[in-house]
Amino acid sequence: MSELLGLIMGHAIADFALQSEWMAKHKSHKDSLAYVPWYYVLGSHGLIHGAAVFFITGSWILGLAESILHGVIDFGKCDGRYNIHVDQGLHLMCKIAWWLL
Repeated sequence: MSELLGLIMGHAIADFALQSEWMAKHKSHKDSLAYVPWYYVLGSHGLIHGAAVFFITGSWILGLAESILHGVIDFGKCDGRYNIHVDQGLHLMCKIAWWLL
């Protein structure tokens, strides 16, 4: 149970404390900068989340899966397909999946 709590805490730190306003704005393909493509910003954000999962679980496979899925989920939110509540619910479901695996 402590690993699940660690995954959730790691998510909160990476998604809120470590994500700057600049990153939150420019990870969207709708607000890309000419000198830093949106996919660099979104990819970096996903890798931060993957690092948190890797450090908590010790699994590079789960860390990689988190990096990819976090980016895909955030892309959908940035594209307006769903709101922040669905976004956070999907992220939480990933953490539960990693814990179960």
